[in-house]
Amino acid sequence: MRKTILFLSFVMTLFLAGCSSNLSDFTKDYNENARKYNVPELVEKEFSEIEVDENMSWQTLFESQKYDINAKYRDGKKVSGYRIVIKDLENFITKEGLAYNATLTVIDTLKLDLKKFNKEFEKMLTGEAEEYTDNGYEIKIFLHGVADNLLYINIDKE
Repeated sequence: MRKTILFLSFVMTLFLAGCSSNLSDFTKDYNENARKYNVPELVEKEFSEIEVDENMSWQTLFESQKYDINAKYRDGKKVSGYRIVIKDLENFITKEGLAYNATLTVIDTLKLDLKKFNKEFEKMLTGEAEEYTDNGYEIKIFLHGVADNLLYINIDKE
């Protein structure tokens, strides 16, 4: 019995360490790319606690007046994707400003195709498409409502 408990404790420790390194690796890679795109770096000690809503969990990695970056969790522990909330829609649509550059930073960090993202974003603006897949991720781009003036970009592992 004692060996079973020790084994389960060891497995849980490895599992939790793997989950945190997943986000730690993303943060490290994002920060390397942030310099290239001239956006603020992510600071792990400033991440929010994981928040839980009915069907999803998320953690705010960065929050500003222009944009937010969230890690998404399916099970509350392992990162299943990212969400970018664009609040500065006018500059984003013209492909300028921090929100646009931060989005490119996330896209680049996840090794997604920047040209494909821009092409699909243009399609979304004309109403042709709202989602596509790239490198094992499903990307959805959508407006949250005209009154809210928010654009959501969900990037979920397939």
